[in-house]
Amino acid sequence: MSFRDIVNCFEKCRIRTNKKLQSSARPAALTCVESTTRTAEFCLYPIDAMQYVSSLGGPRVLLPTKHIARWIAELGDAPTPDGGLYRLACSVDDYCGVIAPWGTPLLIFGDDPADIYYSPDEFDGLFFRWVAANSLNELTEFAVVQAQSESWDQITIFHATDSDMTLMDTCTFDGDSQPRIRLQLRLGSYAFKSRYTEKSDVAAIVHRLEYIG
Repeated sequence: MSFRDIVNCFEKCRIRTNKKLQSSARPAALTCVESTTRTAEFCLYPIDAMQYVSSLGGPRVLLPTKHIARWIAELGDAPTPDGGLYRLACSVDDYCGVIAPWGTPLLIFGDDPADIYYSPDEFDGLFFRWVAANSLNELTEFAVVQAQSESWDQITIFHATDSDMTLMDTCTFDGDSQPRIRLQLRLGSYAFKSRYTEKSDVAAIVHRLEYIG
């Protein structure tokens, strides 16, 4: 099953839920796939204390925290998948991919609406996307076990040029109050190992970080 097949399957499951995303000051949803119609119905998951980042449909970006203002400035007030920085982010049609709009490597987490959670205590870091689960505890336990696998759908090499990093929605703006993930990485290269995994009523996209120097 390809990453795009997983996203399409997630969409079909999502619209059958009865939970709705509460209103916010965020702009209208944008998506990299123009033929996809996204509604305002999203699962609203329990947060607990774990850092997470959400999206209204577009990709997420992991970048040096000091470059957030530059990202927002170059994104502009009306980002579109047809041009500019948002087009570059949308060009990643996979679990992860690297872009370098101003010579600094940035990691893009491919376009899908699943919330992404982060555990700094597992491996060299562990991201996992909530596709299906009854609770955050159930999802986390499942993701940690599945991340021990050595069978991966994709391995992306990413070079961290700054230790203070932030994962956020690509369609952000000054004053955006939506959650972001703030993390510390060692300088150097990482292998981001990604796979989709499921059993029974639990499903996740798991991204295991492995520092390779």
